[in-house]
Amino acid sequence: MRVSNIRSCPICESFDFNEIIYVAQAPKFHVISAETELGSHLFGEVRLVECLFCKHLFNNAIQDKEKNPGHGSFSTNAPVSQSMFDRRKKIMEFLSADGDLSLNVLEVGAGSGALAAIFAESKNLVTVVEPELTLDADHLEKQGVRVIRDVWPTNKLISEKFDLILCVQVLEHTEKPREFLHELANCIHGDGRIYLEVPSGDWVKTHGSAADVHFPHWNYFTETMIQKLISECNLKISKRCELVNGRDIGYILQHIAIKSDYSFQVPLQAFDLGKLEQSLEIANSQIIKWNTSLDYAFYGTNSQSQAAFGLLTGCKPKFVFDDTPSYRGSFAYSSQFRFPIIEPSSDRLKEVDVVVISVYIHDEAIAKKIRELGFDGEIYSLRPPSDPSGKVKSLFSEI
Repeated sequence: MRVSNIRSCPICESFDFNEIIYVAQAPKFHVISAETELGSHLFGEVRLVECLFCKHLFNNAIQDKEKNPGHGSFSTNAPVSQSMFDRRKKIMEFLSADGDLSLNVLEVGAGSGALAAIFAESKNLVTVVEPELTLDADHLEKQGVRVIRDVWPTNKLISEKFDLILCVQVLEHTEKPREFLHELANCIHGDGRIYLEVPSGDWVKTHGSAADVHFPHWNYFTETMIQKLISECNLKISKRCELVNGRDIGYILQHIAIKSDYSFQVPLQAFDLGKLEQSLEIANSQIIKWNTSLDYAFYGTNSQSQAAFGLLTGCKPKFVFDDTPSYRGSFAYSSQFRFPIIEPSSDRLKEVDVVVISVYIHDEAIAKKIRELGFDGEIYSLRPPSDPSGKVKSLFSEI
């Protein structure tokens, strides 16, 4: 279906799009407090569209100058499992391949501050720019990290230059990604580097991954789009790294002396809409069956559970397991229900027949953990079924 909206494509400024999927009440947050009642302020629209001209994927329902809600009053992405620590280690190894030490490092959008803390421990001079009040600034400052509570770009770093800028899983949340990246480029030394990490739009396109379409992500960058933005900011890709089987992509960027003559070519690959629609039909049918016959829980309160509670009509897990201590006593939610977030344990696992692992990039490790806790019921994952690395049965695949 062809649609138009007053918001133009953030890449090419075209006003013509194909609508991929529409969610009228998508949760804005993945966690809310026990005191927070369901209301319109907790929901936003997701209208995922594909630009007819450049094929960029983005949420067309976002209003001009709308502020991305981030993660509300809860910190996010704090590592709580070995696989999460291993991912941080892989990023460090990727960035430290040249043996650089004692760098002046800036992280824009620090989340929990875990990555900044690792860099500070490695004798780097670290600054973070993060608007979320959930960031534990006191803890980071004790580790030698300078904390600036502000949005990017900030006027609190005027004339400062850095050896390395970290921008991890942030660009997809921005209204104007080109301008955002351009300001990052202005803040590195001539031979400085930017580590840019984004979820792969090619992954979402290829797999029709429903669990990766949620309100906080305003853009879904394909490789072609990223290369276009990088070139327009007079940057080049010096290294590239695929993470979690290509779901996320990391780039090391550097200045180029002469403006690039990069020639943009519209990608031929279209969104696999049929795969997405089939996946949602299968998952919704399973949820309807479970609602009438058994008890089930989700494992992992994150953007994927947030997506599921917006897309899967009537989804009503008994509770949501999560390993993050600060989430205890809080709730995940859909347009109709709130779901208590609890610590996983053998006793609580006995209360359910099925567990759906929402944080699917760690599904194998989580499945092993709950088996070791004595759970003998069925385990599913929100991983798209066409991902060849998946070893846990997908909720979106035929039974």
